[in-house]
Amino acid sequence: MCGRYQFSIRSDAAPMRRLRQLAQEAQLELPAGELAPGCLAPVLMAGGPKARLALMQWGFPLADTGRLIFNARAESAGRKPLFAQC
Repeated sequence: MCGRYQFSIRSDAAPMRRLRQLAQEAQLELPAGELAPGCLAPVLMAGGPKARLALMQWGFPLADTGRLIFNARAESAGRKPLFAQC
């Protein structure tokens, strides 16, 4: 799995226009360019009648080392203590 991705909302496609609108409503400055674990990344959050946009740190910090975990196998994530709170 890749540990980085490119993010840009410069496109005029409808989903990007909606992201810009949500960011403006939430008074968020969205990151642009390459995002890696540890960066603040945009997240669409469901709840209530309308989706909202938030910036969240990408990754789960391990308590003992502080290292970030940013991917997991879907088959085993439910059995791992790290993901029990999710």
